[in-house]
Amino acid sequence: MYQPKPLPLVNRALPTNNVSLVVLAFIGLNIFYNLYSISFDMKYLFVSADRAGLAFVANLQYLYTFSQLKTNLSNG
Repeated sequence: MYQPKPLPLVNRALPTNNVSLVVLAFIGLNIFYNLYSISFDMKYLFVSADRAGLAFVANLQYLYTFSQLKTNLSNG
């Protein structure tokens, strides 16, 4: 599978393509979840904020898991 070259500015390798696709799928799912069936009146603005907060808290475990994929903790 094709893997792009490291980013020149930060000199770090990109994650694998599978991890990138899963992260993009979660971002798309979160955007859909936040915008599904919302009235865009100013009096319902808190609904969008509540949904964004719930999505953030629900996805913290995935954020931690994906951040540990490339980290080697045994070299401490």
